[in-house]
Amino acid sequence: MKSSRNLHDHCFKNRLLVTFSLVCALIFGSCTTKNATVECGEVTYISTFPENVHLESLRPLKLYGMEGMVDFKADDSIIVGIFQQSPFLKIYSMNSAAPLGEFINKGQGPDDFTAMPSNISVRRSPTASVVSMLDYRKNRYFEMNAEASVKAQHEVYDTVIESPSFKGVRYIIPINNGDTLFWDDNYWTKSFNRRMGSGSETRSISNLGNLEADWSEYEDNMLSMLVAYNHESGIVAEAMTHLNQINLFSLSDSTIRKTICVGDKLSNVAEEDGYGRRKRLIAYQGIQPVKDMFALLYVGMREADYIKAEHGTQLQFFSSAGEPLLCVSIPLPVNSFFIDSTGRLYLFSSMEETETMYTCDIEEVKRLLTITI
Repeated sequence: MKSSRNLHDHCFKNRLLVTFSLVCALIFGSCTTKNATVECGEVTYISTFPENVHLESLRPLKLYGMEGMVDFKADDSIIVGIFQQSPFLKIYSMNSAAPLGEFINKGQGPDDFTAMPSNISVRRSPTASVVSMLDYRKNRYFEMNAEASVKAQHEVYDTVIESPSFKGVRYIIPINNGDTLFWDDNYWTKSFNRRMGSGSETRSISNLGNLEADWSEYEDNMLSMLVAYNHESGIVAEAMTHLNQINLFSLSDSTIRKTICVGDKLSNVAEEDGYGRRKRLIAYQGIQPVKDMFALLYVGMREADYIKAEHGTQLQFFSSAGEPLLCVSIPLPVNSFFIDSTGRLYLFSSMEETETMYTCDIEEVKRLLTITI
């Protein structure tokens, strides 16, 4: 009887231990996942696009000296190749693909960069193509006149601004009338503080949900994103690089706030963080405002599969209101893209055996650019 009682007590204690462990797991699990999605206003889930296109053929576009290129920016006149090694920028003609010059050297001189510039963009002014960039180590922002620089074969700057307000800036976008939109890297919360700057004055942007909340319990870069501002609609888009979502907000109307998810649920930050780097989601890898829309390059796979470079990509089009318009399936890995004013698509891949640029004309994209959304 004594041994039977001991066995009964032992089994009872085991059941209690199992029950206690399950309760703890439920409690801690619910604490971990609580409020672990990033939301900016209304959440909209996208299951289908009104139009879908599958690319079958792409034309290679040979640019001289592409070895080591990691990205590119462009307008209707020039292609700017971005390189990890000095010289950091090479400019090519959009029409002929001919090389026009190499710029931005690494060094200690007054006009040299100590590291690869960040926030590189290209836009067309009334008189020239302007290449903008940030030297975050020296807190300086540059606007380089591309035509004048090509003619002189050295950097010619229309604007150089040095300011302590650039310290800690991750992204910077000039808006208009001297206004500038900043994303400041918040070291303590591992999120970003968004602010508008005009001269020496700055102001925060209100009603952004939990975009600027404390995410410090998760790894750095979990909330990394690519940003764009649409001058026609006045809407800012943030495409998350490790979460399956796009955040849209207006700078003039604090009630216009929306989160777009292509899928049936938002990525859970706690779950994604728990996967570790090899299984981390690779989501959006490119963004461009096009007319009154946004075009976004989407991968949608785990890091371990992504680095094999055996995957395709998608180019997703949304209106500034967040409405799905078109999805273009691309049968190869793509790092970045550009759409010119005629609707011609340029694609760059550095994940194949050699760096390659492609171009193609897609009737659905051209037609989309002629429609007023």
